[in-house]
Amino acid sequence: MFYKNAFLIVKLIVLLNTLRHSEAYGVTKHCYNPNGRLGRCMSLYECETILKIFVHQQSDAYEFARKSECANGQGTKPYVCCTADTGFTDRTEYRGHRVIFPNSEEDDIRYDANDQKLKQTDLFPKYPNCGHVAISNKIYGGEEAELTEFAWLANLEYKTPSGNLVVSLRVGDHYTQSYTDCNQFHCIDPFQRLGIEKYKVHENFQSISSDGIRNYNDIALIRTSRDIPFKDSIQPVCLPDVELLSPLKAGMSLTIAGWGHNGTVKYTNEKRKVDVPYVENHNCRLKVSDSQLCAGGVYMKDSCTGDSGGALMRISPNGWIIEGIVSYGRGCGLEQPAVYTRVRKYIQWIHDNVTP
Repeated sequence: MFYKNAFLIVKLIVLLNTLRHSEAYGVTKHCYNPNGRLGRCMSLYECETILKIFVHQQSDAYEFARKSECANGQGTKPYVCCTADTGFTDRTEYRGHRVIFPNSEEDDIRYDANDQKLKQTDLFPKYPNCGHVAISNKIYGGEEAELTEFAWLANLEYKTPSGNLVVSLRVGDHYTQSYTDCNQFHCIDPFQRLGIEKYKVHENFQSISSDGIRNYNDIALIRTSRDIPFKDSIQPVCLPDVELLSPLKAGMSLTIAGWGHNGTVKYTNEKRKVDVPYVENHNCRLKVSDSQLCAGGVYMKDSCTGDSGGALMRISPNGWIIEGIVSYGRGCGLEQPAVYTRVRKYIQWIHDNVTP
């Protein structure tokens, strides 16, 4: 059996065609603030929200600021866990439930009281039910991920090396060559193997478009034969439309994760991650469309063979959001960006093609 990457959006798997990229461009230090919200550990003087507490002498928020202190940040000390929060808030704890691609009538799906039509937006997870960050938080030049980190990644299983006959997928995987995944502190539940009910390749996919764009509309959906059992090691990622985000900017750090070539072997046994910078399309050095994006270009930090279909992710104050899907590149770990399918451009297509 052979494996390929894919990323999991609940019961939805977004696949891809070719690929290559690499590893850590400098893995960002993430943290949780006193409200349990995901943030970045940084200098107090760079965190506008907490700095305002002191500048405006908001004495009622001093305790929140004090408890926001974190370790291993960058820049001038002290370090704080920076988010949009400026004080303590009530926080609803995450409760897992089944949401996408339901297969039976008892699934947790809501209907309109007036016309009984399923609300399409209810099929997709929203924060805090997606994009979870592992508490601790080579691809080519990367580092090993935590056991439950990037729990939306899945391995496709297929019968031929060319990958033209996908037969099943594995979710909840970390070490692909072992049944049980453990580190020095604990073990996680064994992976789950799921059958495939059907799949949908983008109807306008072209390996080479008429104007020379490679892997045009390089995206597909897979529907599994049964519901995916959510747990710590199996979680959905957030789609870009889950919340309003600022546009991607040149140099912004994005993260790739997967089981691809790490510079030594074609497919690594363990899930790995690497941070790469976002590159604006006009600086990509490859011909791309506005439905594609580029990232990388740092020597020895890239996606690579075996990473095809993997996720290019962005960290937000609420968790991980999928921005791209590994499509293709030239070589591995070279000083040239790789190309990804820009997920934001396909949100409507995803909504139109996912049904209960």
